[in-house]
Amino acid sequence: MTVDLQGLVLLLLFIAPGFLYSRAYLAARPRYRRSPDVFEQTVLAVVGSAFVHALLIGLIGSLVLGILALIYAVREGHAPLVRELFYIPPATAADVPVLVVALYLIVAAIYVTLSMVFARRAGAWFGHSLPKRAPRLYRLLTGSDPPEQEVLLWYSTLFEEPLQHGAKNPRVVAWLRSGERFEGNLVELRLSADEANVIELALENVTLQARTTDPAAPLLHHHVLLRSVDILWLGRIDADVAETAGAT
Repeated sequence: MTVDLQGLVLLLLFIAPGFLYSRAYLAARPRYRRSPDVFEQTVLAVVGSAFVHALLIGLIGSLVLGILALIYAVREGHAPLVRELFYIPPATAADVPVLVVALYLIVAAIYVTLSMVFARRAGAWFGHSLPKRAPRLYRLLTGSDPPEQEVLLWYSTLFEEPLQHGAKNPRVVAWLRSGERFEGNLVELRLSADEANVIELALENVTLQARTTDPAAPLLHHHVLLRSVDILWLGRIDADVAETAGAT
């Protein structure tokens, strides 16, 4: 087995943080959104890696270099050069001291670890930072996302609006085209087919009414999955069952 050192360094320093960034970013985004294709995932990983390395090298690297230069200038009384702060290896690798190689390896391992940890943290933060909930400076720099009215209407009506009133799993009622009526707590919403724009709803604590003349029967220990193409009418119950105030 041959090992390409350049490819290994590229994997550790660039591809690995980008992959963790993209995974954390996509996992933090709302589940109703369309899954990105291979090209979009690749671009997201490259952008994430570039952001992580630019921030680590630009901020942390310059801060550490400035502190070392300041300490050296105070002790020696003049501004240091690069060869005075860092060891520059001679022409052959065999002449490099072992302690210097060990120090470089430790620094490289710490940097790779920090880059992957920071990439995952940054991906999760940016994934959660939707325009409405992001800090003001972030909204000023990035702007708002393009509107997705067909999909966002489901998510905002069934999840965001109830969360503003303190309801984590809103109660919804769905009339199917077959005449069945389902009422239960909405636990998940997912876009399952982009071409057909099919949205899947997962309900728990469900009651079923097969026909309008039949009494509602509880489905104990069941999770019911409904597809938007099978739903004729959908409503959200904002009040208690005793008050029964619905909102579409």
